[in-house]
Parts: sequence; structure tokens; C-alpha cells
Amino acid sequence: MTDKISNQDLCNEVEKAHHRIKSYIRRTPLEYSAYLSERTCAKVYLKLESEQITGAFKARGAFNKVLKFSENDSKQTEGKKFFTASSGNHGMAMTMALQASGKKGTIYVPNNVAKSKFENLVLHKADVRKFGDDCMVTEREAMRAAKEEGGIYVSPYNDPDIIAGQGTIGLEILQDLKDVDAVFVTVGGGGLISGISSYLKQMKPNIKIVGCSPANSNVMEQSAEAGKQIEIVNLETLSDGSAGNIDIPSITFPICQRNVDRWVNVTEDEIADAMYLMLDVHHKVIEGAAGVALASFLKVKADFQGQNVAVVICGSGVGIATIKKIIDTHWKE
Repeated sequence: MTDKISNQDLCNEVEKAHHRIKSYIRRTPLEYSAYLSERTCAKVYLKLESEQITGAFKARGAFNKVLKFSENDSKQTEGKKFFTASSGNHGMAMTMALQASGKKGTIYVPNNVAKSKFENLVLHKADVRKFGDDCMVTEREAMRAAKEEGGIYVSPYNDPDIIAGQGTIGLEILQDLKDVDAVFVTVGGGGLISGISSYLKQMKPNIKIVGCSPANSNVMEQSAEAGKQIEIVNLETLSDGSAGNIDIPSITFPICQRNVDRWVNVTEDEIADAMYLMLDVHHKVIEGAAGVALASFLKVKADFQGQNVAVVICGSGVGIATIKKIIDTHWKE
């Protein structure tokens, strides 16, 4: 796996991915928010990947990977199982993609996987196994199992086909809002922002890409500041979908170095505030990782007055207990 994959290369692959997956996924709305626009003196648009078929953007990358693999299937790979690791959303996406293509796979999740995400995997008949207390530990176990059983490991982010699939979000944003000035994207392993930023920077070089992370788990941001990939101690966060350490090396790191213009990290209270705002104002349930991008924009809103801003609302996978806690906390204020 090379770290020299260019924006042009990924842009081309994003366009191919768009044609490959468009009949399997939803083209999600880019919804104008009058409330956020009035509050921030910008024109704010929400890319609602929370409305995607799996409830998160991950469907794009998973379908692109599995469908592309099916196109290139051969006798050497026929019948081989897929293995992957996930905090929930990628696992659900892979489950749907594998079922749609008639292939088999095993999903590894960390022991602290959100109850709602684990139950959803079970509901959809996924072969799901718990292992490890950190996403990186879970990924290494999935890699080991794939090697031991002669299967195919699919990284949730460290894979050009996954990245290209996620990049179709950038393609849709630009088609719907040609004058977009800035895009806010939550960053975990970096697959989402790598795909979106590579397409948008190639097509519109002056666009600003803002990488958003929870302060409790921001390994890509800290790696960018260090100038090399590092591992950190991760704390508990509402943004479970973006939490944990990542592969070293990961092809997403040099892409983030190249394309991310600014990093913002937010506290747990700021994430909760953003989740409550979406529920209260837009009547939409979003998960913590989606709240990170919105909270990050609100934190630096003064720097984007008068601009067209897109915020990627990456998913809706949050349990009722978390929603209740956020509502109860804010209702007292």
C-alpha cells in the first residue's frame, strides 16, 4: 500500500465509485439550515449522511470495496471470506454490502461497542465478534484472523477503495453547491476526510477542508501536529465512531497532511450541545461523531462569516440512553 496516492488518482477513483455504487446507496440531501445560517452569519448546509441506508456514510466505502472486488473476482479469490473491524457503522455497511453481493464475512468490534450498534449488527444477521478495548487492538485481531483463515481483510479507512467510496460525498456536495467555500468533516482513521478532500481539492483547489475531532480522541490531529503518525491514550467520548488509534502506517495520514487546512477539536459538552441542537432545531437524531463536525464549525464560526459552509453529518447511530441523557441535561438549563 503506497503513501503516494495523489488527489488526481483518488478523484478519478471517486468518479468511478460514484457510478459503481449509486444504485445501492442514497444520494443524501445537502440541506440548508436557516437557523445555523442566521446564528453564524454564514450560509450553512448540512450533508445528511445520517439519512444513508445504514444510518451512516460508511455504506459508500463498503459497497465500493465489495462491488469492485466482485467485478475483479477470480478463481483464486472465489469463496474467500471478508474480515473487517469496526466500532459499528463500517461493520453494518460491510454486512449490507456482503449480503447484497452474496459474499460471507466476519465483523470484529471492540468490547465497548455501543449497545445500539452491536444490536443492529445482530439484528441484520452479521457474524460479529467482540475483541479488545481499543479499535486498533480490534483491527489487529481482524487482520490476524483474515491471515489465519486465508481471507480478505478490509480496513475501515486504510484502503483506497474505501476512501474513494467515501469521497463520493464530496462529489455530491460540489454538484449541489458549486460555490462551497469550506467543508467540515469529522476525522477518526481519516478515510472520510481523505476521500472528500482529495476530490474537492482536485476539483476546487481553494476550498478549505477542516478536520474535526473530539478532544478526548484526536490521534490524526496530534499526528499532523507531530509531523508523523503517533499513538495516543484515548479517553471515553460521545464520538465512538471516530475514537481510537489507527494503523501505522496509514495512507490516510499523508492525505490529511496534504489536504486538511485546519484542525479543530471539541469537548464532550460541545459535542452534546451540537447533538441537542440537531434534535431541537432540525428534529434529527445524530450520533456523537456527527456532532463533532457541527460543534467544530460552531466553535470557529466567526472565521467563516459570509461563506458557504458544508458540514458533514456523518451518522445517526446513537442509543436511546445517550439521547435521553443529553435531553435531560439540556432540558434543565
